[in-house]
Amino acid sequence: HNEAFSDFKKPSKRSFMGQLWPALEEQIQRFEVPEKSVESAQASLVLAPDWRFPVDGLMVPPEEEEDLNRPELKTDFHAPVGTLVHEILCLYSKNGFHEINHQDLQNKLPSWQIRLETLGVAAKDMKEALGLVIKAVQTTLNSEKGQWILQPHEAAQSEYPLVYQSQSRTQTSILDRTFKVDGKRWIIDYKVVDSSTIEVETYQAQLNHYAKLLAKIEKGPIWGGLYFPLTDTWFEKELINAG
Repeated sequence: HNEAFSDFKKPSKRSFMGQLWPALEEQIQRFEVPEKSVESAQASLVLAPDWRFPVDGLMVPPEEEEDLNRPELKTDFHAPVGTLVHEILCLYSKNGFHEINHQDLQNKLPSWQIRLETLGVAAKDMKEALGLVIKAVQTTLNSEKGQWILQPHEAAQSEYPLVYQSQSRTQTSILDRTFKVDGKRWIIDYKVVDSSTIEVETYQAQLNHYAKLLAKIEKGPIWGGLYFPLTDTWFEKELINAG
């Protein structure tokens, strides 16, 4: 704020608060903090008691205020949607979950919108992108297979990194979800696409690669599973038989 308290200094349009400012500005209240250890009183900002996060759309910085550190806005928003769904399922696998209802979704919409925006989803695509995220999460948490994947298991890990050497270079592969059940090591790969539009064999090499890496650090049979959160579709296959 300025020294005269006549107006508040607006936050930078490149900052997080700057993106929210258009929705906050008219609902900000000011009060003065009584003088204590400082020579002059200071003004503080508080939200109006009835303020709610704007769910209808996420604000983005004006076009003239381009930030080179921001991801380029893309017309294809499926990659950001996939990233966010992976992150959400990882959190549920670590923190616990339950069947999700409408109110649960409403409570999470603001943070999901913010994350999609930071991943580069344009405002014009936000509604459709957010709809895909909601569908994927709701379908997974309300399905028997989805709950089985996310529930606690022996030696369970989510977003599990496997570091290896390839052509004298250090590489890292990330397993979406892995655990043991009845002596079998499972490698689960999430595919946030319509399962009817792809060939499952397309991902065989990827699962085989993960299995070979795991086989170097532990013994036993390894199975692979492809899970499609949008359609609750599941494919499984034995990758390594160590019996």
